[in-house]
Amino acid sequence: MLRTVTVATPNTSVRMRWETDGTWHPVLVTDHVLSPEQLLSGLQAALANRQGEAHFVKLGKNINVPRVAFRQCLLDAVGSSAQHQRTSADYFAAFGSDALVSVNDGVTIQDTALRTMAGAGHQHFLETMRNLIEQCHLEHLQKAIFCTWDYSDPTQTLSLRFDPLDDNRYALRWRNPSGDPDRRLSGSMLGANRLAIEAIPLLPTAAGAKRLRTTAFSGFRSDDTFFHWPLWEVPLALPVIQSLLTTRELVSPSAIGATLLPRGVTAAMKSQRITVGKVRNFAPATALWGIANQSRSRASTG
Repeated sequence: MLRTVTVATPNTSVRMRWETDGTWHPVLVTDHVLSPEQLLSGLQAALANRQGEAHFVKLGKNINVPRVAFRQCLLDAVGSSAQHQRTSADYFAAFGSDALVSVNDGVTIQDTALRTMAGAGHQHFLETMRNLIEQCHLEHLQKAIFCTWDYSDPTQTLSLRFDPLDDNRYALRWRNPSGDPDRRLSGSMLGANRLAIEAIPLLPTAAGAKRLRTTAFSGFRSDDTFFHWPLWEVPLALPVIQSLLTTRELVSPSAIGATLLPRGVTAAMKSQRITVGKVRNFAPATALWGIANQSRSRASTG
C-alpha cells in the first residue's frame, strides 16, 4: 500500500511507521487527512486493469524461464524506461537475472527467493498475479486494510502463498487440499495478496558469485532460507525504507542493534521460507532482534 500510494500521489508526502500494542501494526502517514473512502478510491484507481502490463504477461505463467527469453524482456523494459516508464524494469529486476542460470539445466534463469510456485498443482506465479488483479475489487481492499482478517475470500488460484496460513498440508486436513471443494470457499485475503504484488519491486535481485541474491533474504536451500525485515517507529518515506531493506546488517543479528538502532529501527523480524512438496510457503514470523522497553526505543531514535 505504501508503494502504491507513493507512486500514485507524487505531490503528497507519504510515509510509514510501525506501532505496537503487543502486536506490531503498520501505520500510513500523509501530509494531509485522507478519509478511508479517499484512500480506497485512490488505491482502486491505481491498481485496476493492470494484468496486461509487460511484466505480468511477457514471461507467460511463471518467471523461471530460459535466459534468452528473460533477457529480451529486460531489453524491452530498458527501452520503455527511457520513456520514463520504469515499472516493468523494476519488476523484472525483482523477478530474476539473466546473469545466472540454473545449475540443473544450464538454461533457466535463477529467480527471486520470493517465488512460491512454478506450475506444480496448477499453481503459477505470474498467472496468480493476473488473476488477483482481475478479481480484486474495492470491497476486498477495504476488508484487508480496515477490517479484522476473516479469510473469507476464495483462495483457488488467488493466493501468492506469502501468508503462513497458506501452508495447508494434506496431513493436517480432512481431505486432500488439491481436490477439496471447500478450499475454494474460504482461506484467503484477496486484497492483501493484491497489495503484496505491488511490493515486489522493493525486493530486487542481484547476481552473486554463483547464486542469485534477493534483497532481505539469507540462505539458498530449502532449510536455511529466511526473509528479514525491520520495524521502525519514526515515519519513513519509501526511498529510506528501500535502503533499510538492503542493509547488510539486517541479516546479521549480532550487528543489528549497534548499526540499525541509530537509524530508527527498533526491532527486526524473520520468516523462514519452507518447501512442501513442489511449492513454497512462509513460516510464521519470529523476532530476530528488538528492544523490549519501548520508551527507551523512542528516546534512542529521537
